[in-house]
Formats: sequence, C-alpha cells, structure tokens
Amino acid sequence: MAALVLAACSDEQEFASIPSGGVLTATVEGVSPGTRAGFDAEGAFYWTKGDQLGVTTSANTGSFTALTLADASSGQTSGTFDGTISGEIGSYAVYPYSASHSISGTTLTYNLPASYTYDKVDADYFTEMKGEGNSFNPAMWGSISNGSTQLKHLGGVFCIKIPKMPVAAGTLTLMADKAITGDFTANLSETTPVLTSTTSASSNNEVSIAFSNVSTDASGVFYVPVPTGTYTIRIKMTDNNNSTPAKIDAAAGTYVVNRCDLKKVELTEGSIEAEPAENLTAAATDLSTHDNVTVSGEITSASNEITIPSITLDTEVTKSLAL
Repeated sequence: MAALVLAACSDEQEFASIPSGGVLTATVEGVSPGTRAGFDAEGAFYWTKGDQLGVTTSANTGSFTALTLADASSGQTSGTFDGTISGEIGSYAVYPYSASHSISGTTLTYNLPASYTYDKVDADYFTEMKGEGNSFNPAMWGSISNGSTQLKHLGGVFCIKIPKMPVAAGTLTLMADKAITGDFTANLSETTPVLTSTTSASSNNEVSIAFSNVSTDASGVFYVPVPTGTYTIRIKMTDNNNSTPAKIDAAAGTYVVNRCDLKKVELTEGSIEAEPAENLTAAATDLSTHDNVTVSGEITSASNEITIPSITLDTEVTKSLAL
C-alpha cells in the first residue's frame, strides 16, 4: 500500500523533501484563477472528490499505477492518495491517471479521452461545495525526486458555460478542427514539456460529455482538456433522445490555447436551437422566421450564394447561419 500526501497551492512553492518510503509530497502549478476545478475564485487550492494520480514504480517503469484520493481529503488543501503498488514509487507522476498513459525513457505518451460522464453539472466556473465539483482534469506531469514532485501543466482546458441549460440530461459535444483526443507525446527532458496539436483533422477531434441531473434554465459548465494549439471550435448539445434539431448547435470561435491556459467560452444565448436547412435557398427562407439556421447539405459551386431576407427590427436580434 502506498499513501501519498499531496499538499498544493496556487503559486509554485517548494515543499521540503521527505523520505520516499511510500509517501510523496507534491505541489500543483497554477495561476489565479487556476486551470483546475480545485482552485476557488481567489486561487486557493483544494483536492476534488475522486481525483486519481498515476505513478511509475520500480517494478513497472513504463506505465502508471493509479492512486486515488481518500474521501476524507476531498475539499482539503492537502490530501492522501491510496493504492496498491508493486515495488517502490518511481520517477514520474501524471494527473489525472489513465491506464492508456505510458512512458519510455523521457518520452511521455499521454492519452486524452474522447468522452466524460457528469452525474451533475457545475452551475459556475467555481463551486462553493469544495471538492464536490467536476474536475477540470488538465493534463499534468511531475518528476518524483526524494519524495517530492511538482505537477506541471502539459496543455490547456476549454471551460464551456451554458447560461441556460435547455435539457436536464443529454450530451454536450465540443468539435475542433484539429485532433484533441487520443495519444500525444511530450519530451520530459525539455525545459517546458508540452502536448501539441498542429495538423487539421477530421477524426479524434470531438469530445463528448454525457450529463444528467441538471436543472433546466439554470447555468451549466463543462470542461474539456486539450493539447496546446490554435482551434476553431463548435459546440453542440442534444437531449438523450438525440432529437433533431440539436438543442444547441453553435460556432464558438477560434482560440489559441497555450500551456496552462483556461479558455472560458460562454454562449451568449442559453438555448440555441438551430433550424436545419438542406441548402442555402432553404436557409434564406428559414432565416425569416428563425434566429439560428444550420445548413446540413453540401454546398456546391452551383449553389454557393445566399440572399439574406430583409426584416424590420424593433429590437436588436442576432441571426446565425452555420454552414
């Protein structure tokens, strides 16, 4: 059994080294507000229920063994992680744990999942119930030496806020123009190791979050960790019946995500229901009676023009057309 005591703060702080006989002291790199749900609005750190850390061992230097936060440590600034290991704690730690992470020499292969499940949804970026929110799960690593490690960020996190949730249960999907799931590598011998996505991709570019137990018309926040890179993203939300049209289907913009970045993406309209149109001619008609229209069919060189209908507005109205 290995018990790991991890104390952390929002700024980098050296902790005294302690013997490595099954106990590990760790700090977490951060900013205020930090790129982890465990930071409150003032930048103070606390561990979140269910957190898991992965460590290499003397018996298995190429993969990671899971250690889980003890229940009593949830919401605390220091925590104990328990688990069964073979041998002694090794040279590297990763957060959060995944059986798909591996390491060869100083090359870390880090796997970013394509799906998550929330049994509740945070109402805001920071929760008053410390230790009870959904973790940001940013990609992090640390070198273990003399019983101490400092966890460092490898990428960034999209933090998506829906001001008015349209359904109590369903799926939120973030779609990017580059790969954001699967295996990425980082060279741990570099001064600042990072995970990076640079090439446009039509696969491994979506992350879905299944959720339930939401109060409709209340706000909801979702977290998607990604490698560093420049991304044009789209956000879609469906109910559990996958009804058409989607409850939300919105182009959310282009963002540069650097290491240790938290990109807050807030949709100005809580419930964006896009009317489906087969082509641009149908879209022009639909825009007369709908604020949001999505063209589902292919746009060819013979039909690549649209005439926006003229309307008289008593108040400002935003119209969106997704192609």
